[in-house]
Amino acid sequence: MSNKIMRDKIMREITHWDGYYYLLFTHYMDTDISIRKFAKATGISASTIHKDLKICKVRLAKTYGENWQDFVKKDFYKLNK
Repeated sequence: MSNKIMRDKIMREITHWDGYYYLLFTHYMDTDISIRKFAKATGISASTIHKDLKICKVRLAKTYGENWQDFVKKDFYKLNK
């Protein structure tokens, strides 16, 4: 249940992002494709994708703080509602 709550919070936040970052991060969250395979499929370099995903994660960490860290560590039971 808490996993879904945090995912919903993330989705609400990223809907306000620039189209590229929104599409990149939703793709990252919703698929198991590696950065290298994604780079090959899109023509965007793997290093650029990695850098841009890091930007997304930093933005989420600033917005959600400790809840983001718990989400990343899969400590879903610690998430605040």
